[in-house]
Amino acid sequence: MPGHLANEAIPRSIRSATALDVLGLDLSLATRNVERAHGDPTRFALAFAAGYHADLAMAREMAVTVVAVAAWRAGAMALRDDALARIEALPAEDVTSRRVVSAALGPAVDDLASFLERQRTDRFWWPGRAANRGYVCSVGGFAGLGGAWVAPPTRGFALSEPGAFGILAGDTWWRLDADVWGSRLTRLDDAPDPASDHSVSIVCQPTSYLAWVLVRDAA
Repeated sequence: MPGHLANEAIPRSIRSATALDVLGLDLSLATRNVERAHGDPTRFALAFAAGYHADLAMAREMAVTVVAVAAWRAGAMALRDDALARIEALPAEDVTSRRVVSAALGPAVDDLASFLERQRTDRFWWPGRAANRGYVCSVGGFAGLGGAWVAPPTRGFALSEPGAFGILAGDTWWRLDADVWGSRLTRLDDAPDPASDHSVSIVCQPTSYLAWVLVRDAA
């Protein structure tokens, strides 16, 4: 089935945050907005709950930041830049805020700074990627089992926009937008133009309805 390497680390023991009334925030509305932004509402609830329970006394402004971070963590890729900007605006000496952000995102507190630094230039970076030979995610899948495609993908390449790829499945071209936590497939009318970036690869196999996103790490 399609999925992201980084999402395998999501804790399942933290209770859902959707029923919490956090400083007047409408988390039900936030959850619906995340879903409209192609994020996963369950992952959003879990990520927000993890951040919230790391500091039950957080101020409303910090709670809003946690909403943005949790939305990005849930796969709402359009909120990536906003989440990163909010994190960077937090005081460097604020240990509690770092703990909250770390809980919502997943990396350990001691690894948070490194994770954020790598994310500024590599939207697919996640601890453990190298150990998995650069694997980031798999996308597509057979339509009969809830996937996107009625024929296996045969070609794939990077486009000029960051995190964007063209994939040919059967006789139909698709655009893939992806980052470390989220992905979205959109049907295209025509074949897209490939870019010269070879650091990220789309791997297709004739026996599979999945396409894999792999990143070539520097030696």
